[in-house]
Amino acid sequence: MAVALLAAFTPPLRATFASAPALVWPSRAGGPPKIVLLFIPGNPGLAEYYTPYLSALSSAPALQGKIEIICVSHLGHAAPSPTPTTLRAQVAHKLLAIDAARAAYPAQRIHGREERPRFVLGGHSVGAYIALECLKERRHVVDSVHMLFPTVSWIGKTPNARKLAPLFHPIVPAFFLPLPLLVLSLLPFALLLPLIRLLTRQNFEAAKTTTNFLVTPGAVRSAVNMAGEEMREIRKLRDETIKAVREIGSGEGKVRAYWARGEEDGWAPSWIRKQVESALTLSPLTAPPSDMPAPSLKKFRTFSISALRSRRQAHHAAKASKPPPVTPPRLNSRAPRRRPSLIGARAVRSIDGSISIEAPDDSSATEYAGASTDDETVTLSHNTPKTAARALDSGSAVIESPEVELDLNTALAGSAKNVASHPLPAFTSAVCNIGMPHAFCLDHSEHMARITAAWLAQDHL
Repeated sequence: MAVALLAAFTPPLRATFASAPALVWPSRAGGPPKIVLLFIPGNPGLAEYYTPYLSALSSAPALQGKIEIICVSHLGHAAPSPTPTTLRAQVAHKLLAIDAARAAYPAQRIHGREERPRFVLGGHSVGAYIALECLKERRHVVDSVHMLFPTVSWIGKTPNARKLAPLFHPIVPAFFLPLPLLVLSLLPFALLLPLIRLLTRQNFEAAKTTTNFLVTPGAVRSAVNMAGEEMREIRKLRDETIKAVREIGSGEGKVRAYWARGEEDGWAPSWIRKQVESALTLSPLTAPPSDMPAPSLKKFRTFSISALRSRRQAHHAAKASKPPPVTPPRLNSRAPRRRPSLIGARAVRSIDGSISIEAPDDSSATEYAGASTDDETVTLSHNTPKTAARALDSGSAVIESPEVELDLNTALAGSAKNVASHPLPAFTSAVCNIGMPHAFCLDHSEHMARITAAWLAQDHL
């Protein structure tokens, strides 16, 4: 009865856990879930930022509605707190959430054997660090860990941390934040919200969450105080953490990490990723696979300038050998006739000053078709910018072609299908090949949900 009642409500359901707001997505399949995911936010740690991502994950076809999701905000980030909360306090808070979630889903006898839902810890950014800290204390109850853009090592040495270093000084929360936050709290919400949208360029729901965060008493101070602790505490991966990860891998446990491409993530650059992969023995992957197109605003190709010049000269030589255009005789018949198409026609001025119209010829539409190089043969359409013909440097040049919109949904659907059809190693580190940023939850929730769902389905369904 309780399950049927929960299913009647539109998720997420809002609740409060140990003085912190929480969001819950009940299983959509009816009956006990096969997977229970406790997702831990980054910093600022508001569960509302992840509503689009977790909603898409809850309804992902790959999971067949057999997942129950719980996302608990950080202490003091979404509800008033008289004193700033610490990083260690957030770890202790999430340990309570793990215990409560496990108690809510006891083992049940199904078809003559006891079955318990698979328990998954997920975390974004510093939430991944908190997840690993919780794993050290509850490794016997966790079946897998999913880390999205994790900041689990040397965060204080990252490019973003160096830029924002003055903000993380201990005196900032106490002496420099109170006055500007007081001014913000005096502004009407209806005025502050569009201002935040303008400054942050966030969508409406994300900007609304940010605005609520800024006007919640003590929230910004708690987040900044916690960030300062992160800079000091999150350094080299501890031996206890590595041991906990290896122990869960000794059974059927899984560890999935997801990183931005190259140096695109200022909080988790490639050198940190490589250190974490080495310490935790994660197998590198690419998502989507390298054989799938990565999205970009424009495509660039390399062409041989000499080949283009030869093609152009041959075309002009062919044009010069043509007889001059002849004006067709006027017909006496008044019968309707098809007018010649002027698409691609040319206006030519003769020596005597007269102007004649040349009908288009087939070769003009393929002026640059089939330009070949020593390395590859490429085909250019007649719409391709003709900057190649104007480039007179010898050798090769990078030619910019028209903007191409790539279908991310198609690429990711193929990626999910590929992951589901090929078993993954127990420990993987996937590098984003589609340009997803650190704050994926603002604009790429559905894409990340599709990839996460493929992993969860293969690991636990």
